Amino acid sequence: MSTRFLSDGAQVTRAARHLIENHGSRAAAVATKRAAHLYHYGEHAGADTWRKIGDFVRAIEVGKDLSLHKTNTDVRSSTVTVAPSANL
Repeated sequence: MSTRFLSDGAQVTRAARHLIENHGSRAAAVATKRAAHLYHYGEHAGADTWRKIGDFVRAIEVGKDLSLHKTNTDVRSSTVTVAPSANL
């Protein structure tokens, strides 16, 4: 399946799930390390994406499926605000 047809949130959710499958309980730490590495080398957009993936990994681990909600991610503070979907 091509990712170009997926929304940004769906792509991040997919990446987070793959990271969990490949790294298990270390997935959030892996995302954090990748974000720090990219930021250190000036790749701020990539770092922001990996912070967002890390946020989704943590949310999935605690049982929240952010792909079912609208999200507003503040990548500078690495926090995710979840607004309930009207369909729930």
